[in-house]
Amino acid sequence: MEITKRKKAVMYLRVSSREQEKGFSISAQREYLKEYAKKNNFNVVKVFKEAETAKKAGRREFENMLEYISANNDVNAILVEKTDRLYRNIKDWTKIDFELNKIELHLAKEGEVLSNDSHSSKKLMHGIKVLMAKNYIDNLAEEVKKGLEKNLKLVFYLALLQ
Repeated sequence: MEITKRKKAVMYLRVSSREQEKGFSISAQREYLKEYAKKNNFNVVKVFKEAETAKKAGRREFENMLEYISANNDVNAILVEKTDRLYRNIKDWTKIDFELNKIELHLAKEGEVLSNDSHSSKKLMHGIKVLMAKNYIDNLAEEVKKGLEKNLKLVFYLALLQ
């Protein structure tokens, strides 16, 4: 009987805020990725979890994950639920893209596996997903600003009426 060697992976879980951390999203991500790891013969050696927006680079656990991967050459993959759980900014995307020379990026819910050997069209589509995730954040900021300005005008108008 042949014994298949299990590939080593890290798992990355993220929600955007401390408030969301109190919900079920992190545990749902963890359970989904545990099943994915089992089905795809991965040994998850470390889990990185954080409750922080990904709109800007410099998240602590994201950086810790990259350092861990660099220090542990036997890690073969990053397992993450989907693109926007991993990043929503260009700087972090380029960091992962650089790391792809030695690991695979498994976007479990998207059914995508990216590596240094991935076809250029696959990498292009992933890049578009990153830009779409960034655009979501940029657009959300615009909409919040627009709403605040409208409310401020309304308050000012109501104050004038009194």
